[in-house]
Amino acid sequence: MTNFKTFISHLEIELKNPLPGKGAQNKLLPVTRKQYPDEPDLSRARPSSVLILFYPQNDLPHIVFIQRPQYDGVHSGQIAFPGGKAEDTDDNLRETALRETSEEIGVNPHDVRIIGKLSELYIPPSNYIVAPYVGYLDYKPVLKPDPKEVSGIIQVKFNEIIDEKCFQYREITSLGQKYRVPCFYVQGKIIWGATSMILNELLEIIN
Repeated sequence: MTNFKTFISHLEIELKNPLPGKGAQNKLLPVTRKQYPDEPDLSRARPSSVLILFYPQNDLPHIVFIQRPQYDGVHSGQIAFPGGKAEDTDDNLRETALRETSEEIGVNPHDVRIIGKLSELYIPPSNYIVAPYVGYLDYKPVLKPDPKEVSGIIQVKFNEIIDEKCFQYREITSLGQKYRVPCFYVQGKIIWGATSMILNELLEIIN
């Protein structure tokens, strides 16, 4: 892996090129999605966005994930990127991603430089259409999770995710049902579903 500055420069260039889109996302499509139509009606989908946030540590890129709290809902306990639904006060989805990241993990939005955006992804169980923004900090942040929205923070050296051994099939439980799903297995955590689909597009761009 190259140093942090070179990595970010390369990624910023690649994000200006045509994106892999569904072809990359669908390689991590879980079996739980197959009950939904291939071409859903998005006219009533709820707009939202997430932030794929990089920062340097020992001059190597690291990335931030959060773990959602346990609750009675479809995304209970899942690993995710910080983010959430758009509010009326947000000027655009980029602002949504920055605001939500600030609220959830205490990152100063003015310090984040956005370098691009991945393909949008529709999430049928929650009816969100997600815009994934890619950004970075030029320092290692002190993260402060909001316990109402975040039960844990996972900070990962990006080398770990690029390692092909990270891609696995694992058993998860969703709404009381057990499924075997494609995922990224990092630091004992299963990254699956929409987050893994977004992450896979990012990996294809980098590779």
